[in-house]
Amino acid sequence: MIDPVDDMKDATAEGERQYLKVGASAIELITDAMMLARRTQLPRILDFPCGGGRVTRHLVKFFPDSAISASDIERAKQAFVVSRYGARPVECPPNFSQPLPEQYDLIFVGSLFSHLDAGLFERALDFFVGGLAPEGILVMTLHGRYTATAVSAGRTDPRDIMLRTVDMFARTGFSYVEQERTRYGVSYGTSFSSPSWVASLIERRSHATLLAYKERAWDNHQDALMVQKLP
Repeated sequence: MIDPVDDMKDATAEGERQYLKVGASAIELITDAMMLARRTQLPRILDFPCGGGRVTRHLVKFFPDSAISASDIERAKQAFVVSRYGARPVECPPNFSQPLPEQYDLIFVGSLFSHLDAGLFERALDFFVGGLAPEGILVMTLHGRYTATAVSAGRTDPRDIMLRTVDMFARTGFSYVEQERTRYGVSYGTSFSSPSWVASLIERRSHATLLAYKERAWDNHQDALMVQKLP
């Protein structure tokens, strides 16, 4: 069952297959990170943002003995995930100004950092790393250089992403264009971040270690960053 308000799936049969495939691919990223971190047990897991459960539905099956929590700023989607998959609801502000209520052994963050400006990107990174238990794992996806190249080549709808961001990405390693100033009460748009720019953020945080950066690892489109909190 897919949440009727879930906008991550189109109405076709192919859309449903793709939806389930993308959700399952998150498990592949997580198992990669587990092997790199030498972790076999993840008692507490957070899916943030959970959306309508595209990833949560796989987490509850793959980790049947773990406590699965879910959070999303869109409360109707979070409520569906809580009721359908038995996830524990987690409330937090969209500007990441308050810490998570507990620490987790795994936090999966799918397609959130791809919408944040540089300041909010760094604040969110600290928010999630701070929400990890010692030796906990953060797996997050983001727009990397492939996506930026796709935009410049015209393979991404120009109505959604302004092509002028590509030049800034090439010069600085990060670019952002605001799309909806008032969405969720924070700046919301589309961002591109290069592997070197992201790695530099981890280098400046002595309590975190970079496990891996995999380009085009999620749905052959978004990059994946894997970070572990030091004990």
